[in-house]
Parts: sequence; structure tokens; C-alpha cells
Amino acid sequence: MPAFCTRTMPSKIPEVVTEAEGTAVVSSEGDFVPLDIPDRLQDDPLIEYFRIRYEKRESYLSKLRNAEGTEDQKKKKDIEANRIDTELDRIKTLRSSFATTPENKRVIRDFDRCRTQWKNHAIASRHKNLKTLEKRVEDMDLEKDEPLRRKIWELRILNEVTEWKETQLPTVPKYSEDEKQMQEKDQKEAKPSNKKPRRKSDAPKEKRLRPMDSYGLTVTKITLRKSNKKFSSSFMSYDIKKYPLDQCLFEDGPKNPLTEKCELDTIRYFHIPANNMQWIEEAIGRYYGEKTPGEYNYRQSIDYLKKSSDLLCREFWTSKQHGGTYDPVHARHMRANCSCITTETKCSDGRPTNNLVIFMPYLHWESHKRRKKMAEETAKLTQKHQETRSHVTETPNAEFMKTVAQIKIDHARALTGYSTLADSEKKEEKAQDPKPSKYGPLGEYLLHIAKLYDAMDIEPDVRLLRDYLFQNPPLHSRRTLDQSYYWKLANTDARDQDQVVYRETKEGKNIARTTRVVMVDQLWMYILDDNTIITSFPRRWGRNKPDHSGVHKGIRARLNHLRAQQIQSVYDLGLLILNQCSTVFFDLTKPVDERPEVIDIFSNALSHVSGMKTMAYETFWRHLDKLNATDRHLGFEATARSYLNINPEGELLKEVHDIIEELRMMARIYTQQLNIIEDFSGHLEKWHQEDEKKWPEDMIDIILEIKNHLLKPANQPHSAEDPLGPQHNHSPTPKGDLVTNGVQNGHNTETDAKAISDNTIKFAKRVGNEIRLRRQELQNLEEHSTAVSDQLNHLLSLKQQHASIIEAKLALKRADESVTQGRSIMLFTIVTIIFLPLSFMTSVFGMNSSGFDAPGGGNSMSLQHQFKLIFPISFGVIVVSISLAFSPWIRSIIAFVTHITFASLIEYTKVRHAWLWCIRKRPRAPDKRIRHHTADALYLNKQDIVRKIYSRKERAEAMRSKAEAMRLDERRDGGDSMV
Repeated sequence: MPAFCTRTMPSKIPEVVTEAEGTAVVSSEGDFVPLDIPDRLQDDPLIEYFRIRYEKRESYLSKLRNAEGTEDQKKKKDIEANRIDTELDRIKTLRSSFATTPENKRVIRDFDRCRTQWKNHAIASRHKNLKTLEKRVEDMDLEKDEPLRRKIWELRILNEVTEWKETQLPTVPKYSEDEKQMQEKDQKEAKPSNKKPRRKSDAPKEKRLRPMDSYGLTVTKITLRKSNKKFSSSFMSYDIKKYPLDQCLFEDGPKNPLTEKCELDTIRYFHIPANNMQWIEEAIGRYYGEKTPGEYNYRQSIDYLKKSSDLLCREFWTSKQHGGTYDPVHARHMRANCSCITTETKCSDGRPTNNLVIFMPYLHWESHKRRKKMAEETAKLTQKHQETRSHVTETPNAEFMKTVAQIKIDHARALTGYSTLADSEKKEEKAQDPKPSKYGPLGEYLLHIAKLYDAMDIEPDVRLLRDYLFQNPPLHSRRTLDQSYYWKLANTDARDQDQVVYRETKEGKNIARTTRVVMVDQLWMYILDDNTIITSFPRRWGRNKPDHSGVHKGIRARLNHLRAQQIQSVYDLGLLILNQCSTVFFDLTKPVDERPEVIDIFSNALSHVSGMKTMAYETFWRHLDKLNATDRHLGFEATARSYLNINPEGELLKEVHDIIEELRMMARIYTQQLNIIEDFSGHLEKWHQEDEKKWPEDMIDIILEIKNHLLKPANQPHSAEDPLGPQHNHSPTPKGDLVTNGVQNGHNTETDAKAISDNTIKFAKRVGNEIRLRRQELQNLEEHSTAVSDQLNHLLSLKQQHASIIEAKLALKRADESVTQGRSIMLFTIVTIIFLPLSFMTSVFGMNSSGFDAPGGGNSMSLQHQFKLIFPISFGVIVVSISLAFSPWIRSIIAFVTHITFASLIEYTKVRHAWLWCIRKRPRAPDKRIRHHTADALYLNKQDIVRKIYSRKERAEAMRSKAEAMRLDERRDGGDSMV
């Protein structure tokens, strides 16, 4: 129900309302009947009470209290009246706490200002509205009887306005000097000190917060009983009670349901609606009757809590928390785990019971509007906490670098005009006279009513964040799907708004549609002493009544339809809770609320991508045919570039990658759930095997009891020949059943409550199979998405290959164009070679010189004589030029002759040796390596000849040495012959 209602008139006058299509109709009494209220809630007295007018509410409530009829009818009416009283008390408490919260003063002040503006505007425009009433009603498109009714309504309202008095607009409060000094003192005290922190042993004990109004939260207690005699081992009925959070967690005594002893043949289930580590410690302390806070790890401490330490020691509690001091807030979560605390694993000696501690993530949802509000509040609190905490682990150099970086950021903000959230709030506080809105006074007033309602709706959740988000131990806030996976990212708003569920449920033009995002919540469950369960998981933000997708509501709905042998022990109830948490997000039934159908949403998104992929393939092949058809046309290149655009395929590939990534995230959550269920099943099977080992001994005991009962009278002592006789006693129960040494009609009354039945083992396996099927469904979607991604990658590779082919074709085309251009250039070159000598010769003979006289005398040379000189010379020049340009052999012969002549000249004239002496280098033979040049034999012969010319002296010295050696040999041979 709405937490805020405004009374603008005392009102015997009907309210002025603008009827929206499809949302409301007007009854005969002038009241609105909302059409969007479900049929099952149309007759709900609580909703009916808040729908009727203010002056009728008291009479309606008195009719409920003084209703006539049977006793059952009167009892039902009293229950409904108590519900209304409870809701009114809640609204009153919420208004009081909202008004006393300093952070809400600005919202309340803006609301008061807009209300005053609207009232003053109504008073000022009353006479004008009276004059234009007839014309305004005539311009309205109304039915026959509606104009008269409209006139009557507006006249009544305008008459009521005459009783109003114009008031002055509220101003922004100005702080006095004393208040400013107090604020500065508080800010100085809030700043981090440079003193070294105390050791943990020396630190004072932190006083925990005790919310007197319990934040509007209650601890729900469900008691299951064995009510059906036909199925004496099954819990078939339950009753539910709700207690204030403050009473359950912070009070000792008989009124606290946690301190009460569990009745025989009952199972108790307590639920705390938030993942607050402090509240869990308080609940465990109240359950074991110990005072908190205390010490759970060091036995020598004075505050050591012996019983609570079994569950809250470091091994099973703080070591399971993920996320460090400097990590983002959404990094906090308990690692998925299922721990069994038996006698061997306990931190202290105690009862031989099997306690289970389970931390399991599960998927849920939240509206984008409230998630965004939660993110904003968390960012504010984080910034405030970072400004006030002391960074004792950082070195002075790191502190200095951080200060320099902050100065740079502030300077950049000053240059760019960028303002932080705190700066914008300060500017809003300084604004004395805000500018009038385009919506008008009434529109502005209604807008602030909506803002105030939203703020009051989430006020308990905001206060919970402010009080416990940075406590020790802290509150674990809800996380989005991306925050649970990318827990190191400080801000995931962009990724959250890119979720598939967000895109598919985006509001768009439908204002009634709610944009949703996927969240990852945590289930903390403690199974204690074989008869008690304590759970903790968060609820959605705001007052969602009724919340059909709430986990606890789903658990109660399952308990309303219990079957025989469905819950035979506390472990069956634990499995039911685990199964409900795992199922709530993938319930195949049609939801009655706005819970997103995840499988359908992802299937639709994937079908859209698959259809677009098919169209992309068809477009590619169609464009390929067009490209082949236009290959020889002039516009081929422009057409190819437009067809080979990969932006559409890139967008599809990005979308399918988002689908794959989110499916993997969700499959990861279900993998963790499956591991927990398998561990749970392993513990149950282990205990079941231990019970089966004890079964033969129990059977022998039963057989001996039956024998003694049949052969000997009751209460007669056994003889010494029967050593087992004295150990067994017979006593009837109050119901007349025979109890023999704890055995009642063949059943052990002491172990039935703790025994693990075969149905429990089967139930655990069935829950595991259901989780496995859900994960397999996600994995199938992931495989399909991966196949679509591979096909898109294949299409992109085809486009790339086709682009390479197009580039090759364009390169060949450009090469052909180059050849054509080369031929044109060659033609121009030939023409130039032909006409350049001719033009040169004609320009020479055109000079006015006496040397060009005719051979026979005369002042000028004849044309015939000029032609005899011009054409032969030009022809020779043309032939030589064309030969040099187009004949490589001629160029080689010329180069051969030129190189040999030059080499011989510089060698025989000693120019080369003089040059080598000048550069102070020893003469050496030319390089023997053959350098790449024209590939012909003439070039090689030229190199050999040049080498021989340069090595002339070396060869001459070698010849003289050889001749000298030959002469020596001849002398030696002559001497030998003479001897």
C-alpha cells in the first residue's frame, strides 16, 4: 500500500481527477475504481480502506470492528481491522522516521514549497477560472451528462478554495554562527587522524546499532507440526508468526522466539530479511542464550562465546567472506559453501548434533529504477566513508601522490565545468528561488508528491544501508549479474544497462512497463540441532506488497500444499528452501507480477540475432551476385565498398557476445548451486549409512523385547540365565502404546526425529537433477549462441576474403591502367625523340648568323641545303636515341666499351694508384662478387676484363716469380746432371 497520502481538502467535495484511458472509471458516488487491481484483491478490506475517501475511512473501520454474523465471520473481520491498524501504525512510524532523518529535509522542504506555490496559484486564479468555466467545459469532448457534472465539481472546488489563505513560501534555512561552528567541529572530528590504530586486543568493543523501529522489518517464524495421524512421520501443517526485528535479535527473555525451546515433533524456521552479518551473529547468540557481541576465535578472551563459536568461528564465518577493505561494496559476498559441523569439527565440546551451514547464490530480479537508486545511495555512502576513514596502510609517498592526483582532478573539473554529486547537492541547497517549472504549479506539486512517495517507499532500505553498509561485520547489499562476475569494477552501470533482460524489458513508449535487471542474491542457511532452521536472504527494494516473486512467499506457498512424506525431517525443509531459491527465477508458471521470463527473453533475443544473421547471409550472397554483374562496369569500386560494410554484422556479433557472456554468468551460478546440493546430499548419505549400521542392533533389541513380553509376565524380573532380561523395561505411553527402552511400537522415538529417510535422499537427488536441468537449459542456449557467433565470424571472414579478392581485382585493374598509361607515355616519348632533334636543328638554322651563308655565295641557305643537313643529323640522333632506349644489347656494348676504356685509362696513367695513395689504402683487386645488373654475358666479360686490367701488376709480379722459379729449377736440374 502507498506509504504516503496527502490531504489537500477536508473534503466533502469530490476530488478533481483527470481520467486516463484504461486505468480508472468513475463510480456513481464519484470515487475512482482502479481497473489495474487484480480481481482477487478487489474485495481486500485493506485495499478498500485506502481506496475510499478520508471522511469515510473511520466509519468503514468501525463497521469492520462491530460487524455482525457468526463467530468465524466476526473473527475474520477483527483480523482485517487489525491489519488496517498495523498498516496505519507502520505508515505513522515511517513518516516520523522519514521526517527526522537529516538527509530527507531537502525533499520535504521542496514538497512544502511546491504545495504552497500550488495553493497560492489556486487562490490567485480562482476568479479567472470562474469566468472561463463555461467556455472550458464547452471545449471539452464530453458525453451528454458529463458537462453538467463537470461544472458542479469545479464550482464546488472553487468554492472550497475561497476558504484557503495565502501563505508565504518557505525559505531555505540559514544556519547561525554557532551551528556552523558545530558543523565544522563535526567535520574535523570525522576526518582521519594520523595516529596509529590500536591493536585488535586493545581496541574498544564496538557498540552495535539497535533499530527501535526495526526498519519496518519482521522476523518470520514458521512452525511445522505432525497433524495427520495417518502419516505420523510427516509434517503436514504449519503456523506462522511475525515478530519485530528488534524483539528477536536484541531482547533476552521469554518473549524472544529464538530463546524458546523447540516443542516435541515440531520444526522451527526463522527468516531474517537481509544479509546482515551482525544480525546473524545476534540471532545465533540469542538461540544459544549468549550475550553478543563477543569473541568467536580466541578461547582465552573474556568475551569468548563457547556455543556460538561452533558456527561463527573464522573457519565457518569470516573466512568465507569475499572482498577486502579497499574493494568495491558489491565485491562482498559469502563464498558458495556447504559445511557440516559435527562433534569432530566443532570448536568446542558440546552436543552430538549435526549442524549445517550453507551459503548459496541464486538469481533474482529488480526494477531498473530502484536498482539505480540503490547504486546512487551506495555511491554516496562509499564516497563519504572513503573521506572519513584513515589509510594507515599507505605510505606517505602514496598519500602525497593521491593528493596530487585529486588536485589535478579538481583543476580539470574547474576548467571543464564538471561537478560531482556532492557539488550539485550543494548548489541545490544554495538555490533560494528555484526557477518555475514548465509543468505549472499543479504539475510540479504532483511531481514532488511522486518523488516523496518513492523516497518514503525505499526509506527503510536506505536507512539500512546507511547504518550497516560499512559496519564490522558489514551488510551485504544486493548485486547485479555483472557485479557478481566483474566484482573488481568500481562502476558497472553501463554493463547493467546493457543486459539482455534490460534491453528486452526497456520501457520505451509504454509508461506502464517496468525495466528490469538480473540480480544475484545470497541464501545463508543454518540447520541447527535437527529441529531449527535460520535463513537470511534479501528482499526486493521498496514495499512490494504482494511480492509474488519473493522467495519467502514461494516457500509459504509450497508449505500450503504439503504432501505425505514430503517433509519428514528438518533436512527436507532445508532442501525445499534451497529448491525454491534456485527455482524462483526460472519458474515456468505464468508470473502474476513483473518477474522477467528469462528463458523466453534470451530465446527471443537469440532468435532475433539468428534471423538477422540469416538476412545478413542472404544480403551477402545477393550483393556478391551484383558485384559479379557489375565487375566490368565503371562503378564497381564504389559498389564494392558499400556492399562490404561490416557494421551490421559487428553489431550482431556484439549482441550475441553479450548473450553468451550473461548465459555463462548464470550457468556459473547454477554450477555453484549444484556443488552445494551435491555436498548436502553427500552429508545426508553419510548420516543415512550411519543410521543403517545401527539398524541391526535395534532389530535385535526389538526381537528380544517381543520374546520377553510373550514368555514372561509384565514387571517380573528376569532370571540370571537371561542376561538381557534386566536391561529392558516396559512402560505404556499416555496414548496406550507400549514403550520399551525408548522403542514405541517398533520405532525408536529418540532417533526418528534425527534419522535420514530414503525419501530425503531421493528428494536431495531430485533437487540436484532440477538444478542440473536448469543449468543444461542455459548451456543449450549458450551453445546455440556460440553457433550463431561462429556463423557471424564465418560471414565476416567471407567478407574479408571477398574484400581481398576485390582488392586483387582492383590491383589488376590498376596494373592494366598503368600499362595503358605506359604505352601512352612511350608514344609521347617516341614523338618527342623524333621531333626534338628536328626542332633543335630548325632552331639552329633559324638563327640569323653569317655562318649559314649559301655555299655558292648569298646571304641565306637554300631550303634543299637545309634539309640535307637537318634530316640526316636528326635521323642519326633519332636512331641512336631509340636504340639506347629500346635495345639492352646496345646499352651493354656501350657500357662495355666505356668501362674498359675508363679502366685502362686510369690504370695505365697511374691515376688509380695515385687516388689509392691519397686515401692511404693499399691497392687491392676489385671485388670478385658479381653484382646484380643486366643479366647478359657481355656484362660478365666486362667485369673480367676490368678485373684483369686492375690486377696487371700483380699478374706481372706473379709471372716474374714463376719465371725465376723455373730458372732456379733448370739450374738445379743442370747441376744434378753434371753430378
